[in-house]
Amino acid sequence: MKDFFKSRNIKILDKTKSLLEKYKKFDGIKLVWRIIVLIIITSLIVALSMAYNGSNIVWDITRINEDVGIFAETSINDILIDFGFTLSVILIGYSIIGSLKLSMIFSIIVWMLINVFNYILLDLRGTAFSFADIFSAGTAMNVLDGIVISSSEKLIKYIVVNILVLVSLIFIKFGKLDSKKKKIISRISNLCFSIVLMFGLMNTLKYQKLNYWDLETQYKDNGIQMVFIKQIDDFFLSKPEGYSIEKVNEILSRYEEKESLYNDEKTNVIVIMNESFADLKTTYNLDIEDNIPYYNSLNENTIKGTLYSSVLGGGTATAEWELLTGNSAAFLPSGAIPYIVYVRDDKETMVNNFRMSGYETIGMHSYYAKCYNRRTSYSKMGFDKGIFMDDMQGIWFSKSNHPSDESTYQKLIESYEARDKSKNYFGFLLTMQNHAPYTFEEYQNKGYYKDDSLIDQYLSLVNESDNALKKLIEYFENVDEKTIILLFGDHQPKIATNLVQDEWLKTQKVPYMLWANFDIEEKQGEDISTNYLCTLIYDYAGIKDTRYVEFLKDMKEVIPVFTAKGYKDKDGKTYEIGEESPYKDLINEYNILQYYFMFEHDLK
Repeated sequence: MKDFFKSRNIKILDKTKSLLEKYKKFDGIKLVWRIIVLIIITSLIVALSMAYNGSNIVWDITRINEDVGIFAETSINDILIDFGFTLSVILIGYSIIGSLKLSMIFSIIVWMLINVFNYILLDLRGTAFSFADIFSAGTAMNVLDGIVISSSEKLIKYIVVNILVLVSLIFIKFGKLDSKKKKIISRISNLCFSIVLMFGLMNTLKYQKLNYWDLETQYKDNGIQMVFIKQIDDFFLSKPEGYSIEKVNEILSRYEEKESLYNDEKTNVIVIMNESFADLKTTYNLDIEDNIPYYNSLNENTIKGTLYSSVLGGGTATAEWELLTGNSAAFLPSGAIPYIVYVRDDKETMVNNFRMSGYETIGMHSYYAKCYNRRTSYSKMGFDKGIFMDDMQGIWFSKSNHPSDESTYQKLIESYEARDKSKNYFGFLLTMQNHAPYTFEEYQNKGYYKDDSLIDQYLSLVNESDNALKKLIEYFENVDEKTIILLFGDHQPKIATNLVQDEWLKTQKVPYMLWANFDIEEKQGEDISTNYLCTLIYDYAGIKDTRYVEFLKDMKEVIPVFTAKGYKDKDGKTYEIGEESPYKDLINEYNILQYYFMFEHDLK
């Protein structure tokens, strides 16, 4: 009996050893181990980023603050998308370099650096790190030279924890696959899976509401992985059909730089983009008292008409970019914000052209510099100086924390008076008074529209804008130097959709005017779109047109309105973007020139 049990035990041991040998050679076990580690590392990258950025995680997928139009918290839906993007990046890295461990190490370092750079830029300039900043790294290094960056306990903890994860990962053993064939199959299958996953996630983002108004908050609310990769997706525009440098030169060869209509003397230029400034009474035939009587009374030395905007109720930065570049959002992905992803140093803009013509260029916005990364974007656009709400002492507010137009215009006047007297002045100002929401009970409505308190408050605020404009014009009427003022609305307020519409472009209508304190030929009733406004400025400012501006002037004669919503030809016929029309070739030439001046033409 004893020998039987001994023999039995020996057989069990032999079988166990055999199973262990098979276990060691079984690649499936190694695969399971790799997957477990991969999930843990991916989860840690996402969790550490969200914890560092201060995300407030909730389990409700549909949580949107309708009043301000931005996400308020991070949902499980956002977390899963961030996880998917991080996983895709790791697997793509593994497919390329052939080492899962190295790919995970690389991903940890990359996301850690992105968060660290975000901290540094927030500390230095008050605006978040964007993908476009990578293309200004040289300039950034010059700016950083000699600057002391403050540290924080939170940042140090974040870096230390990431380093601990890296060290732990280095000591983890995965085991090697037995054959080259299995390695190749593994890399190819992972690449295919990661590409399918990435494309699926990018398609999901088309239905995800990302608001770049405050990039810092967007990182917090949606996760830095999702928002950063969305920027990358927006950033790389496809070249237009038929694009080549030869084609660009062929188009530009038709034009010459031309002198201004008023080239005897350079003129000071003031451009005011008035937040949500619209004439709802005229646009929607409202039976109400005129709430912009002073604006409507201006006729002498004035050009006035209807401007069609590419945006409605938001997207101010897009209209701003169209104005300052002459480009059109019609050629950009839906929802892409140029200030976040496309603006680069030393490209042709109206601001750069004025600066190179001897003007002092000042960009002003009576709100936070971090909104749409304006402090950085203004510098790239060519402004010598950016002035924001934090820089404006003594301003007062019409409602909430929205500075009044009157006090904002006073800061504009102060900037003009403090200018470099050896140069002409180019000042761009974006106001904030008329921004939504229109629900402030402490604000005293003026009773223009009693059927809707929101519309009534909006109309009352615009009346204040009208009063402020009167004081501004009266000041510059008494200025000896030749000065022009271009004022227009960036878009209608979203509450305008409460009103009846019978024309698809009606919601895009806002007023514009160009006023001069010297004699110019008066014009009334001309339609235009934001991308063409620069042509008016060049006509009356006293500096040479560029060949791009000359192209825009020609195009404006044929298609006077061209927006991201659609366009209207000189005969009043409207078309949707992408619709077949007689203007296909002209529009494609515009697209070709825009791509060239955005990405390939350098002023230096």
